[in-house]
Formats: sequence, C-alpha cells, structure tokens
Amino acid sequence: MVMVLVVLGTSIWVWFDARTLMARIPEEECRKISGLATSPFGWAIGCVLLWLFVFPRYLFVRRQYAVYSPLVSLGFGPQRCPHCSKFYEGLPAFCPQCGQALT
Repeated sequence: MVMVLVVLGTSIWVWFDARTLMARIPEEECRKISGLATSPFGWAIGCVLLWLFVFPRYLFVRRQYAVYSPLVSLGFGPQRCPHCSKFYEGLPAFCPQCGQALT
C-alpha cells in the first residue's frame, strides 16, 4: 500500500513539475531532450506504469529541461506567443504568425 502511494505521489509531482518546466519549450526540443516523453501527461503516465525506470529517467532529464527553460525565458531560443501559442525566434515586436503585439 505504501509503495502505491509513493508511485502515485511522485507521478503527480512529475506531472506538475514537467508542466512547469516544459511550458515554454517547443515539442521538438522536448523530444530531443528526453527522447521518451514529449508532454507532462506522458511523463506522469510513464511514472505510474513503469515507475522504476521512468522516474529516474525523468530526474535525469529534468536537469536539461531546467537549464533550457530559463534560456528560453531570457529570449534565447524559441518563444511562445501568448495570443496564438505558436513559437517564434528572436525578440520581434509582433508575432510572425498572428500579427499581435508582443510585449
């Protein structure tokens, strides 16, 4: 019973943590970094089903997400438009996809 609670608890933590870290990273980059899961939901389901293998893998990959995520927020790498959720490069004044002002 205790092991079930540990697996469920860590899987829920993985979902929240991955959702925070992966919010600004494009799916293609997430796939390059992890090679396994490209969404927080995928990481959480993987932890529930194969906790012994997926949870240690997430802890290892988490460091790479954490390094990549601040770089994106500083303007290095792709950014997500708050209006259309498409990714763009650099620091343009307007989104190249939808044309909305980026502030």
